[in-house]
Amino acid sequence: MSGICKAKYRWTREEVIRGMRHHQRVKLRRPVLMLTRVFSVLLLILLAMGLVAWLLFPATSAPPFWALALLALFCIYWLVFDRLNAWNWGRSFARRPDANVQIEWQFSPEGVKAETELGKGIMYWKGFLRVVETSEGFLFYPVKNIFHWLPFSAFESSDCVETVRGLIRENGIPLIGPRSNQRLQPPPPR
Repeated sequence: MSGICKAKYRWTREEVIRGMRHHQRVKLRRPVLMLTRVFSVLLLILLAMGLVAWLLFPATSAPPFWALALLALFCIYWLVFDRLNAWNWGRSFARRPDANVQIEWQFSPEGVKAETELGKGIMYWKGFLRVVETSEGFLFYPVKNIFHWLPFSAFESSDCVETVRGLIRENGIPLIGPRSNQRLQPPPPR
Protein backbone atom coordinates (compact mmCIF):
# COMPACT_ATOMS: atom_id res chain seq x y z
CA MET A 1 0.00 0.00 0.00
CA SER A 2 2.74 2.44 -0.79
CA GLY A 3 1.26 4.26 -3.77
CA ILE A 4 -0.95 7.30 -3.95
CA CYS A 5 -4.48 6.68 -5.08
CA LYS A 6 -6.46 9.49 -6.74
CA ALA A 7 -10.13 10.24 -7.22
CA LYS A 8 -11.62 13.17 -9.08
CA TYR A 9 -15.20 14.32 -9.65
CA ARG A 10 -17.34 17.42 -10.05
CA TRP A 11 -19.35 18.53 -6.99
CA THR A 12 -22.79 18.88 -8.59
CA ARG A 13 -26.32 19.14 -7.23
CA GLU A 14 -26.85 15.46 -8.07
CA GLU A 15 -23.75 14.43 -6.07
CA VAL A 16 -24.97 16.45 -3.06
CA ILE A 17 -28.33 14.69 -3.22
CA ARG A 18 -26.72 11.25 -3.63
CA GLY A 19 -24.40 11.83 -0.68
CA MET A 20 -27.21 13.17 1.51
CA ARG A 21 -29.46 10.21 0.66
CA HIS A 22 -26.75 7.77 1.71
CA HIS A 23 -26.08 9.78 4.88
CA GLN A 24 -29.81 9.76 5.65
CA ARG A 25 -29.90 5.98 5.20
CA VAL A 26 -27.06 5.68 7.70
CA LYS A 27 -29.09 7.67 10.22
CA LEU A 28 -32.51 6.15 9.43
CA ARG A 29 -32.25 2.49 8.61
CA ARG A 30 -34.29 1.01 5.77
CA PRO A 31 -36.60 -1.11 8.02
CA VAL A 32 -37.57 2.02 9.97
CA LEU A 33 -38.41 3.88 6.76
CA MET A 34 -40.38 0.93 5.39
CA LEU A 35 -42.37 0.54 8.62
CA THR A 36 -43.12 4.26 8.60
CA ARG A 37 -44.40 4.07 5.03
CA VAL A 38 -46.50 0.98 5.68
CA PHE A 39 -47.97 2.61 8.79
CA SER A 40 -48.72 5.79 6.81
CA VAL A 41 -50.52 3.86 4.06
CA LEU A 42 -52.56 1.90 6.58
CA LEU A 43 -53.46 5.07 8.46
CA LEU A 44 -54.54 6.79 5.23
CA ILE A 45 -56.73 3.79 4.36
CA LEU A 46 -58.27 3.94 7.83
CA LEU A 47 -58.93 7.68 7.43
CA ALA A 48 -60.55 7.12 4.02
CA MET A 49 -62.73 4.33 5.40
CA GLY A 50 -63.82 6.60 8.27
CA LEU A 51 -64.77 9.41 5.88
CA VAL A 52 -66.69 7.02 3.62
CA ALA A 53 -68.51 5.60 6.63
CA TRP A 54 -69.37 9.14 7.78
CA LEU A 55 -70.78 9.95 4.31
CA LEU A 56 -72.82 6.73 4.02
CA PHE A 57 -74.21 6.55 7.52
CA PRO A 58 -75.90 9.55 9.09
CA ALA A 59 -74.14 11.01 12.09
CA THR A 60 -75.22 13.51 14.68
CA SER A 61 -71.97 15.46 14.50
CA ALA A 62 -69.35 16.24 11.88
CA PRO A 63 -65.96 14.51 12.05
CA PRO A 64 -63.01 16.61 13.23
CA PHE A 65 -61.88 17.71 9.75
CA TRP A 66 -58.85 19.70 10.94
CA ALA A 67 -57.48 16.77 12.90
CA LEU A 68 -58.13 14.36 10.03
CA ALA A 69 -56.51 16.74 7.52
CA LEU A 70 -53.41 17.16 9.71
CA LEU A 71 -53.16 13.42 10.18
CA ALA A 72 -53.48 12.86 6.43
CA LEU A 73 -50.79 15.49 5.71
CA PHE A 74 -48.50 13.81 8.22
CA CYS A 75 -48.98 10.46 6.48
CA ILE A 76 -48.43 11.97 3.03
CA TYR A 77 -45.23 13.64 4.26
CA TRP A 78 -43.77 10.27 5.29
CA LEU A 79 -44.71 8.79 1.92
CA VAL A 80 -42.87 11.52 -0.04
CA PHE A 81 -40.13 12.09 2.56
CA ASP A 82 -37.25 11.23 0.17
CA ARG A 83 -38.45 13.50 -2.62
CA LEU A 84 -39.03 16.46 -0.29
CA ASN A 85 -35.59 16.07 1.25
CA ALA A 86 -33.91 15.81 -2.17
CA TRP A 87 -35.68 18.99 -3.26
CA ASN A 88 -34.65 20.75 -0.04
CA TRP A 89 -30.99 19.67 -0.27
CA GLY A 90 -30.65 20.82 -3.86
CA ARG A 91 -32.79 23.96 -3.94
CA SER A 92 -30.08 26.47 -3.07
CA PHE A 93 -27.11 24.55 -4.45
CA ALA A 94 -26.47 27.00 -7.32
CA ARG A 95 -25.74 29.81 -4.82
CA ARG A 96 -23.09 27.83 -2.95
CA PRO A 97 -19.48 28.89 -3.53
CA ASP A 98 -18.45 25.26 -4.07
CA ALA A 99 -21.17 24.54 -6.65
CA ASN A 100 -19.84 22.60 -9.66
CA VAL A 101 -16.19 22.71 -8.61
CA GLN A 102 -13.82 19.89 -9.49
CA ILE A 103 -12.63 18.00 -6.39
CA GLU A 104 -9.48 15.91 -6.47
CA TRP A 105 -8.73 13.50 -3.66
CA GLN A 106 -5.36 11.86 -3.01
CA PHE A 107 -5.09 8.95 -0.60
CA SER A 108 -1.74 7.97 0.84
CA PRO A 109 -0.57 6.13 3.96
CA GLU A 110 0.00 9.52 5.63
CA GLY A 111 -3.49 10.92 5.05
CA VAL A 112 -6.07 12.30 2.66
CA LYS A 113 -5.52 15.41 0.58
CA ALA A 114 -8.47 17.20 -1.01
CA GLU A 115 -8.01 20.02 -3.51
CA THR A 116 -10.39 22.31 -5.38
CA GLU A 117 -10.08 25.68 -7.04
CA LEU A 118 -11.29 27.17 -3.74
CA GLY A 119 -8.56 25.64 -1.62
CA LYS A 120 -6.87 22.50 -0.43
CA GLY A 121 -6.55 20.59 2.77
CA ILE A 122 -4.87 17.58 4.29
CA MET A 123 -6.46 15.38 6.90
CA TYR A 124 -4.56 12.66 8.68
CA TRP A 125 -6.22 9.28 8.99
CA LYS A 126 -6.65 9.59 12.73
CA GLY A 127 -8.91 12.60 12.02
CA PHE A 128 -11.71 10.37 10.72
CA LEU A 129 -14.25 9.01 13.16
CA ARG A 130 -15.52 6.35 10.74
CA VAL A 131 -16.03 5.56 7.06
CA VAL A 132 -19.30 4.19 5.71
CA GLU A 133 -19.19 2.23 2.48
CA THR A 134 -22.45 2.51 0.54
CA SER A 135 -23.50 0.90 -2.72
CA GLU A 136 -22.26 3.97 -4.65
CA GLY A 137 -19.31 5.30 -2.69
CA PHE A 138 -17.77 6.23 0.65
CA LEU A 139 -18.95 8.61 3.35
CA PHE A 140 -15.93 9.86 5.33
CA TYR A 141 -17.00 11.19 8.75
CA PRO A 142 -14.57 13.53 10.53
CA VAL A 143 -17.33 14.11 13.14
CA LYS A 144 -20.65 12.38 13.80
CA ASN A 145 -23.01 14.21 11.40
CA ILE A 146 -20.61 15.86 8.94
CA PHE A 147 -19.35 13.79 6.04
CA HIS A 148 -17.37 13.95 2.82
CA TRP A 149 -19.01 12.11 -0.09
CA LEU A 150 -16.76 10.22 -2.47
CA PRO A 151 -18.47 8.19 -5.23
CA PHE A 152 -16.84 5.05 -6.60
CA SER A 153 -17.08 6.52 -10.10
CA ALA A 154 -14.52 9.17 -9.10
CA PHE A 155 -11.71 6.66 -8.56
CA GLU A 156 -9.12 5.96 -11.24
CA SER A 157 -9.77 2.21 -11.06
CA SER A 158 -11.31 -0.51 -8.95
CA ASP A 159 -7.82 -1.26 -7.64
CA CYS A 160 -7.77 2.28 -6.27
CA VAL A 161 -10.99 1.58 -4.33
CA GLU A 162 -9.35 -1.53 -2.84
CA THR A 163 -6.28 0.53 -1.95
CA VAL A 164 -8.45 3.04 -0.07
CA ARG A 165 -10.21 0.21 1.79
CA GLY A 166 -6.79 -1.15 2.75
CA LEU A 167 -5.62 2.28 3.97
CA ILE A 168 -8.76 2.65 6.06
CA ARG A 169 -8.16 -0.76 7.66
CA GLU A 170 -4.45 -0.14 8.19
CA ASN A 171 -5.18 3.06 10.06
CA GLY A 172 -7.77 1.46 12.36
CA ILE A 173 -10.75 3.49 11.18
CA PRO A 174 -14.09 1.70 11.56
CA LEU A 175 -15.30 0.78 8.06
CA ILE A 176 -19.05 0.31 8.19
CA GLY A 177 -20.72 -1.72 5.44
CA PRO A 178 -23.80 -0.72 3.48
CA ARG A 179 -27.09 -1.06 5.39
CA SER A 180 -25.26 -2.35 8.41
CA ASN A 181 -23.89 -1.13 11.71
CA GLN A 182 -21.27 -3.85 11.62
CA ARG A 183 -17.64 -3.19 10.84
CA LEU A 184 -16.29 -4.75 7.65
CA GLN A 185 -13.14 -5.76 9.49
CA PRO A 186 -12.34 -6.77 13.06
CA PRO A 187 -11.39 -3.94 15.42
CA PRO A 188 -7.67 -3.14 15.45
CA PRO A 189 -5.59 -4.65 18.29
CA ARG A 190 -4.79 -2.20 21.05
